[in-house]
Amino acid sequence: MRENDIRVIKPAVGGGFGGKMELRPWEFCAAFMAVKTGKPVKFTLTREEELTTGRRRHPMQLRSKVGFKKDGTLLAKDLHIYLDGGAYNAMGPTATFLCGNFGAMLYRYPNYRFVGEHVYTNKPPASAMRGFGAPQSLFAAESQMNIAAQELGIDPIDLRIKNAMVTGDEIPDVATISSCGFIESLEAVREMSNWKKNRRRKKKGYGIGIGCYSFISGGVFNWFNTQYPFSAAEVKVFSDGTAHLLTMASDIGQGANTVLKQILAEELGLRMEDIRLTAADTAMTPQADLGTWGSRVTLMAGNAILQAARQIKEDIFGAVSARFNLNVIFDMVCKDGRVYAEGKPDRGMSFGDAVGMVQKANRGEPLIARGYYTPRGKGLVTPAFSFGAQVAEVLVDTETGIVKVEKMYTAHDCGTVINPMAVEGQLEGSIHMGLGYALSEELIVEKGRTLNNTFLDYKMPTALDMPPGESVCIETYEPEGPMGAKEAGEGLASPTAPAIAEAVFNATGYRCMDLPITPDKVLKGQRK
Repeated sequence: MRENDIRVIKPAVGGGFGGKMELRPWEFCAAFMAVKTGKPVKFTLTREEELTTGRRRHPMQLRSKVGFKKDGTLLAKDLHIYLDGGAYNAMGPTATFLCGNFGAMLYRYPNYRFVGEHVYTNKPPASAMRGFGAPQSLFAAESQMNIAAQELGIDPIDLRIKNAMVTGDEIPDVATISSCGFIESLEAVREMSNWKKNRRRKKKGYGIGIGCYSFISGGVFNWFNTQYPFSAAEVKVFSDGTAHLLTMASDIGQGANTVLKQILAEELGLRMEDIRLTAADTAMTPQADLGTWGSRVTLMAGNAILQAARQIKEDIFGAVSARFNLNVIFDMVCKDGRVYAEGKPDRGMSFGDAVGMVQKANRGEPLIARGYYTPRGKGLVTPAFSFGAQVAEVLVDTETGIVKVEKMYTAHDCGTVINPMAVEGQLEGSIHMGLGYALSEELIVEKGRTLNNTFLDYKMPTALDMPPGESVCIETYEPEGPMGAKEAGEGLASPTAPAIAEAVFNATGYRCMDLPITPDKVLKGQRK
């Protein structure tokens, strides 16, 4: 069979959250059986099968030493992790690598050492999961910052601000931070949560705590030394004033299709309804795209779209400028379905007429442009980083050990917000997953067998468990992102657990160092 004999069309497949990054045996079997039978083939796993054989987040043990001056200035960090990869290699090396990177983020560590060990076990294999190495690493790092604040007698937020990364700081051998709203995020959650007053609040079982995060915005990884671009886009425009966007980027429920159309519509001055989108069809769309992972789609596919759109504009601007004998001192704009000299809307024409004029000059050839994006840089893991902070308020029943999260306060530096509703959805989804990670979700494996493989035993939070919350986007401008945008989908899976853990400590004096924070652990910790 030849490559061109196969056409792949991505249907709506639901959420990914990392677990669909790897091909599993039944996916190969389905494709093989479809070829052999000439019939559609579908594999459906039961919930028990999925919880038994599916991919999970990598369990880790972390040992971390951090040195401070008496005034709270960071001096050094020594991080050693042991990662349980399960029975097969899978994504263990990648998670180990990333954990070391995340361990160096957020704060200025003048000296940093990382040792990572990937261990084979007889457990089911682990793989990518939302945040991929960050929740584990940052739970340890943020818990450590809270412990240090207690030991030094410094407010936890003040200690973080003193050591926080800012724009221009460098993560060793990784990248230089080109935009950073971390300090602004800390100040925002301090104000929203009435932090100083509530830290002094004396109510049985009440506690308040903070956790922070930084995350990659556009996963690159420096071992992808490929001749192909990381993302590509094709834009076709028509004399009726519409455009057709073709991209291999896949929407898996995060709203990428909407955001990518918004980027093109904004750049060409068209309405959303003027944009037709074809995504992830190997017979039609550009082949270059590394997939939907690492919070990369908006940044990388968006940049490819902008490049294609700007080529279209260059052709159109040249034609319109010549038609109206415009001097070069006039800047051309595309806005509200028209192409004209900036400040002189009468010196121009409709977008469709401009396209038709270019087509006529090109003997009827359609106006098409392709854009490509590949980030370049020293030791590059990602072209941009997001930042944020989160405060949790909890009530702990000291007789049962049950922890109830009363409210969450979140500040998220996601650069320019292109689609506020989509960002809000991502933030809420991240908090929900972080809630499960913090309080209840745990796969129990004994002699290689998963024991809690139903939702009766695997405790996942429902919508009813979601606490009320307040959130704010700290809008910075990311020069590497399309229109200044960056990550909004994964980073906030990380700070929820350390924020809740610190709140539980504030309420009970028990500091949990082993997730999840279950009632029995809280009761046992209180007795100590």
